[in-house]
Amino acid sequence: QEILDDLIEKLGRNATKRGGQHYLFIGPRGIGKTHFLTLVENAIEQSEKLRNLYTVIRFPEENNRILSFADLLLGIIDILAEKDQAAEWRVLHQSLAAVEKDENIIDAIVPRLKRYRKESGKTLLLMVENLDSLFTEQMKKEQDIHRFRSFLMDSPCAALIGTSPVYFPGIYSNKSPFYDFFDITPLENLSEDETVALIRKNLEWEGCDNILKSFDEYMPKIYALHTMTGGNPRLTVLLYELMAHDNLLDVKVQFQKLLDQISPFYQDRMKDLAPQERALLETIALMRDTPRTPAAIAGRLRMKPQQASSLLKRMTEAGYLTVSENPQDKRSRFYRIKEGFFDLWLAMSESRLHRKRLNYLAQFFESYYRDRMEREQKRKELWEKLEKDVEYPKQNYEELLGYLSDLGNEDERRKSKIELAVHELKDGKASDAGELLKEVELFKPSSAVLGWITEKTNIWINSDNESELDIQKWLDGMVEYWKTQRSGDLEKAVDIAQSLAVDLSGKGLHKVRIELLNDALQNASRPAGRISLLLDIANGQRMLGNLSEALGSLGQALIVSREIGDRSGEGTILNNIGQIYSARGDYDTALKYLEESLKINREIDDRSSLACSLFNIGIFELRRQHIEKAAKLMSEAWQIAVELKHAKALFNIGKELGMIQLERGCRDEGLKMLRIAYEAGKAAGFPDADKIRAVLEKLASEEE
Repeated sequence: QEILDDLIEKLGRNATKRGGQHYLFIGPRGIGKTHFLTLVENAIEQSEKLRNLYTVIRFPEENNRILSFADLLLGIIDILAEKDQAAEWRVLHQSLAAVEKDENIIDAIVPRLKRYRKESGKTLLLMVENLDSLFTEQMKKEQDIHRFRSFLMDSPCAALIGTSPVYFPGIYSNKSPFYDFFDITPLENLSEDETVALIRKNLEWEGCDNILKSFDEYMPKIYALHTMTGGNPRLTVLLYELMAHDNLLDVKVQFQKLLDQISPFYQDRMKDLAPQERALLETIALMRDTPRTPAAIAGRLRMKPQQASSLLKRMTEAGYLTVSENPQDKRSRFYRIKEGFFDLWLAMSESRLHRKRLNYLAQFFESYYRDRMEREQKRKELWEKLEKDVEYPKQNYEELLGYLSDLGNEDERRKSKIELAVHELKDGKASDAGELLKEVELFKPSSAVLGWITEKTNIWINSDNESELDIQKWLDGMVEYWKTQRSGDLEKAVDIAQSLAVDLSGKGLHKVRIELLNDALQNASRPAGRISLLLDIANGQRMLGNLSEALGSLGQALIVSREIGDRSGEGTILNNIGQIYSARGDYDTALKYLEESLKINREIDDRSSLACSLFNIGIFELRRQHIEKAAKLMSEAWQIAVELKHAKALFNIGKELGMIQLERGCRDEGLKMLRIAYEAGKAAGFPDADKIRAVLEKLASEEE
């Protein structure tokens, strides 16, 4: 508005001056140059004074037909014919349109335009966009440039307002006819405050009250948006759509259209540079995750530091680069491409060639969703929308989830991609699922769980066998676990993990199971839940032979059980610790823990745990060849098992104590116990039950 007011005031003051002032506004693509000319045109139309002083001759943004000064004059009278609806302009245009000699056209039109100025009292206000192209590419003959300048200078017939995305030789070369000719005003990108104001005004205009109510919470996002766009208004409004409406598809389409529109312009700019200069700009544009220090840039270019510094200095002086101090140490310096949109275009061009997901949008999301909790909340919202099975904008939600899968550490990205791959598989998109898994496999296999899931998902993709339904069921369970974690229902997530772990244990996948349970342990807040998980983890570690790790897990569980006064849990844990020490051959320490467990179980009269402690100590004594002591302990355990009708206890105690009784000569008692153990094991489906049957059959045969 300030620039507009200043221009309108100058136009009013200079309208009647001979060889009056001419204006050039320079700013990058997307800065709003076309919009600014519209504001100027509207301001003139709304001012009676200016309407009486000027006739606006506004050329279209693309003026490809203007190849000479004569073409420019024909364009002026063509627009006049439309504006004034005067037959004489149309007749004049038709009579000259096919004339071959430029001099004849110029001699016919210039005097007529001067007469128009004298008769109407109005100056022709020429509005010409992309003046750089007009002067450097279209009007090739220097004579035409001189004629144009003379036309503007010799009489107050016309004033020129031009725009250009860049400074060009026609205005800064002292050999050019238009050197030091224009009143030049740069149109700067938006500041952070202006970006905030622009977004707030858009939200107010659209009535987005839900965002406006918590506008302060969006400030980090807006600052990220500003950083991404460099304050370019057009890009800011495009990315605003993402914040206000999650409208990824429309924004992506608009970005791609914009890329197509500006590519020829920037390609030409790159052609004007030397090979090393082009390489420098592309290198800096693609250093999105690396500080752009001279040393880093030299390394990427494989140049000597002195050579790179000289190149950086030259490109900075030419206006292509800008430099700032490193806020951390004040010694090193950072370089970036001065025109933010040029920087973005270079990165966009590269990303569009190599990836399905566009790199420039991925970079935006990286800034936009810096906080993991915020990313998880967004994923939850998108999955909820997808599960409603809305056909449109279903693709939009899937694409957003795809971009979010590129954010965070490797663990987060792998989970996100696998989750999306499972969704694509269930949706019949095996090819898309396969592409996602290829992305997963690019990460180092730092996780046993994720490595196993990736393997199983690949099996699912490549198999038509319905037997793979077990894999689908397990993957669905894993996805449910991750989603439940994100929802904040951590205790439910723990329950799901433990259920999955049971299945993994049955498959002998103890390493995967331990990792899953450890992950769940991070979410478990209830002490009882933590104890249960630690016991399961210790059991898996014991199965893998990692006895020291198992003791560590049991030690943690013991601390928690004593903190909450869980005597029953304490007894179970002490028993398990004793078992580990026994497996390590440290029998004295093992007996200490087993007897402590037995003592607690007697005190609290936990009959089931008491039977377990008695049996375990009995096994321990049996290994030490203390047969009578073992028989006494196991007999007490047997009575409790019979009392409780506990199948597993009857099976385990019965098969051991039965054999002891046979060795002690108590044949009838021993056979009775073995038969009860066999029946209990058979009913419970224990595979070792058949071994007891074989013993009984052998004993029966010997007796016969």
